[in-house]
Amino acid sequence: MDAEHGEIGEPSRPGEHAEHGDDAWDRAASAARRGEELAQRSRELTDRLTRLRAGEPADPADAASAADAERAGRRTSEDARARLDQAIRRSAAAHDRAAAAHDRAADRHVGDVADHRARAAAHRRGAEADRQLANAPAPAPDEPPSRRPEDNMARRDLIVVGASAGGIEALVTLLGKLPADLPATVLVVVHLSPTGGNALAAILDRAGPLRARTARGQETLAVGEVIVAPAGQHLLVLDGRTALSRGPRENGHRPAVDVLFRSAARAAGARVISLVLSGALDDGAAGSVAVRGRGGAVLAQAPTEALYPGMPQAAVAAAGAEAVELAALPDRLLALLDEEVDPDGAPPPSDLITKETAIADMEPDAIESLDRPGHPSGYSCPDCHGSLFSIEERGMRRFRCRVGHAWSADSLLAQHDLAVEGALWMALRMLEEKAALSADLAGRARANDQLLTADRFMVQSEELGGAADLIRRLLVDGLDREEQAVPDVRPS
Repeated sequence: MDAEHGEIGEPSRPGEHAEHGDDAWDRAASAARRGEELAQRSRELTDRLTRLRAGEPADPADAASAADAERAGRRTSEDARARLDQAIRRSAAAHDRAAAAHDRAADRHVGDVADHRARAAAHRRGAEADRQLANAPAPAPDEPPSRRPEDNMARRDLIVVGASAGGIEALVTLLGKLPADLPATVLVVVHLSPTGGNALAAILDRAGPLRARTARGQETLAVGEVIVAPAGQHLLVLDGRTALSRGPRENGHRPAVDVLFRSAARAAGARVISLVLSGALDDGAAGSVAVRGRGGAVLAQAPTEALYPGMPQAAVAAAGAEAVELAALPDRLLALLDEEVDPDGAPPPSDLITKETAIADMEPDAIESLDRPGHPSGYSCPDCHGSLFSIEERGMRRFRCRVGHAWSADSLLAQHDLAVEGALWMALRMLEEKAALSADLAGRARANDQLLTADRFMVQSEELGGAADLIRRLLVDGLDREEQAVPDVRPS
């Protein structure tokens, strides 16, 4: 705008037109100085309006208000823009007055007439430019602030892995092929016996270049590390740190895969990659659903090659996990880590994820709250025999009792199978003891010539023996469940 407005200065001293007197020259000089001041003000206002329309601060003093206007989607800038438009229109009028003053000076032959005419023309160009700028259409009120999408992008940096039967072999193979400079933290849950010790971290540490160790809790997540859940404790991610908890078992396990996946999804959203390896039943399926719901990537070992396909198959069915063969998993993980994601674009954590994470972490408010997720199911918890509440999450039905024990439908059914089997063994033992006792009493009665009594006890013993044989055959034939489900749902 400077070139259009022109550089307005004082007119030259009167020469050949001095006969018109100093008064005319002074009036023209005063008008020229006023025109220069107005032109400078016009340039400043024009620059501020241009910056404001571009979504930038007009000057350092306006930085905070401009930033607020940008965050509010230009909502608060409309009044300021109107005021600037009005000021620029006033500047245009001032240009007109300055141009008229130069015309009058030229008409009176004060100073250099041609110079006055040129300055008057420059003022008119400045006035016209100001009017065009003031009349330019403003952005639509609902137009979003100017922002590059890539400004908020981030890369995935958290891998959570769950495994059970047959999963340690897969873990060793996987970690052996990941690079030492892996740009992510790896958190691992494997179903372990609470009395089995914590040797898993040492095994995984020798598997490849990544350092592996047992979780201690309250550790900041660092890339290039493998952190393993200890036996008998849940591993969670809370506020960018690890946490350990002796909270209620889920699917009969502590540590449980669902607890880790769910807490990671809540804490890191789209930056999470979940991976379910070999294992029986379906621990990890509900956690995979949570990761998917927060925009994370969900993987599973190809069920066709897993030693125990139950867990990866459940993750594929419930959460649409991408099934990948073990040999291709390292490259697939690295490709996902290299992708950019928008953390702010992920759906917020649901109330269900927040409540269940708090229950697993044994937060007092969550444990003591009367508001339980789900609705009464009419079933009882195998662990505490309390009432179970039914939870529906993205088409997957789960159960949780008042004190926090959680079960998938398959795990609950398998655990009830174990309870029924235990009851049958107890019944078999009681029937055999009663049959043996009846036979002993029959022998004593016969020895005392109490033949009728002896016959009655003998018939009773034979009936009890027949019932015991029936239960024994039922136990031998099984309860029509997969054999792999039995050892994998025993409390750990």
